[in-house]
Amino acid sequence: GRLLSKTLNQTKLITLNLERNALGNVGGRAIGEALATNATLLKLNLSLNDLKAATTVDNGSATQALGDALLMNQTLQELVLVRSALGPKGGTHLAHGLKSNKSLRHLNLTGNDLMAGGGQALGEALSKNATLQNLNLRWNRMGCGGTRGIESLANSLHVNTTLQEL
Repeated sequence: GRLLSKTLNQTKLITLNLERNALGNVGGRAIGEALATNATLLKLNLSLNDLKAATTVDNGSATQALGDALLMNQTLQELVLVRSALGPKGGTHLAHGLKSNKSLRHLNLTGNDLMAGGGQALGEALSKNATLQNLNLRWNRMGCGGTRGIESLANSLHVNTTLQEL
């Protein structure tokens, strides 16, 4: 992940599929940091890479870097993070970046156990985001930990006019 991230900004890649490559927290963080300044990538798939925000104490730097990248990146249109062990903390990190992101159109977070905390953060982000059209939240146990995640998502639909598929 680190080596690839160093060359990412020196290429003209528009699609990068790193599904199931055991990037983990360190590799995921390196890719996130490179993505922050990348100006060509349109689609990134980091599915099944165990980014560890959900599984280990003090991990989450990969999802923090990805969230920060969403704040700065102006070209990425699709991000796929299926079964990447995000957990509520990772969902919150991504939501922070999603609030003001102006390029992302498709986000797939299937199977990350975001639970109520991650759902709440994403709902709040959707209330502010004006570009996301498709958000996949299957298998995230949004009802675990209370109803605030589901309620936040439902409330965001009253003000978000761009989301077409949830």
